Amino acid sequence: MSNQFPKLNQNLIEQIQDDIITCVDGFVAPDFAPHVRMVDSLCQIIVDRLGRNLTKGRKPRLCRIHVSQPAIKQNLKEIREGTGLGKEPVITCKRGKENLYGHEVRIYDREGNVVASVMQPDDKQLSCGARVWVETTAPVEVDERSAVGLLTTRLER
Repeated sequence: MSNQFPKLNQNLIEQIQDDIITCVDGFVAPDFAPHVRMVDSLCQIIVDRLGRNLTKGRKPRLCRIHVSQPAIKQNLKEIREGTGLGKEPVITCKRGKENLYGHEVRIYDREGNVVASVMQPDDKQLSCGARVWVETTAPVEVDERSAVGLLTTRLER
């Protein structure tokens, strides 16, 4: 098996073999198409194992979220002049070569919980005039640079 997969290390190959043996030993299928279910189960185990191994030790790619001020101005101009709806997304998420645009971006922790949202609600702005803002219930650290030094304030939930 190691000759067929030269890029995989021997430890990973042994783990996959153990997973397949475990799956086959414990597999009880109904009479209809048992081989299809077994193949699907084995494939899922291999994909899961390879996915964990390939991402292990890798640094996650940085995602940059930014707001396009020209897009906000263009939306306001369309509304003011009546030439359009002014609903073009102004929030951009960039990761590598991929760009995604939207009206709201949710940021998740490792467990899948939303920890912050960047939003541009329709026809709504804050009392200060902001049209796009970040909301979170997570702890926040604020760094304020002044002539005296660095002031750090931690706000707990």
